[in-house]
Amino acid sequence: MAKKIMVVDDEQDIVELVKVILESSGFEVQAFTDAKEALAKLERGECPDLLILDIRMPQISGYDFCKRIRENKKLNCLKIVVFTASSNLGESFLELNHNVLGIISKPFDNKKLISKVNKYLGISKDKKSRGS
Repeated sequence: MAKKIMVVDDEQDIVELVKVILESSGFEVQAFTDAKEALAKLERGECPDLLILDIRMPQISGYDFCKRIRENKKLNCLKIVVFTASSNLGESFLELNHNVLGIISKPFDNKKLISKVNKYLGISKDKKSRGS
């Protein structure tokens, strides 16, 4: 069964590009440019295997988004990776949110994106090549 990934970023072009790249690698992707809509879906019980979250968004910042997730016991185990164009901001975010797994920097290389997603999901190249 395909791993489910939720992508939340206020930039439509980035969301669409990430969705195409990840779906072409066999992932099931839910993409949102509206952070409130994505948060509502999570709070209704939709729990993906990985959340890729932009830090700087107009409606709800990545900081507030993570805070709301961590306040919900049902979502406490959600794997989160931040998506940012500012590596300094990303590093600061990691220090403040010890439950965030890592950073995917923008702009990104397609192969590195897939590699990092596999890493954060615990998928080895060997498992992927055998269809697991």
